[in-house]
Amino acid sequence: MALPIISDGEIGRDLFQMMPVAVALADDDGTIVQAIRPLENLFGIVSRNYLKGKSVDELVHPDRRKTHREHRKFFNANQKVRQMGVGMLLEGYRQCDGATFPCQVMLFPTTYENKACVIFVVSDLSFLPIKRTQGDTEIAVQKTS
Repeated sequence: MALPIISDGEIGRDLFQMMPVAVALADDDGTIVQAIRPLENLFGIVSRNYLKGKSVDELVHPDRRKTHREHRKFFNANQKVRQMGVGMLLEGYRQCDGATFPCQVMLFPTTYENKACVIFVVSDLSFLPIKRTQGDTEIAVQKTS
């Protein structure tokens, strides 16, 4: 299956910036090429374009960055559309205050300027009730009647 190719034209940039979800594009080294405002807001970043040129590892708690780099290497060798950390509770990291928040991340491999990249979409799961037990974390999704 051929990977979609993102154009650097004005329409592509404008459309990317208008998305109402937390989205960014990173190259295969984990360097953020572009991030949109909802992602910056989610991670507590107030300076526009602060993330451009930074590592995606900055969005992960410092204690987990080494492991995250290893996971990125595995993903780069086995690129496919997938959810990150299936069966695990992922946590985003806000550098501004050191807070973490539960999240879900979807990964979409693509090509940008002839280079392998990944679009990642981050969803905040703070609204879900989370039950933490020693060594495990589970998300309890309550049914509504």
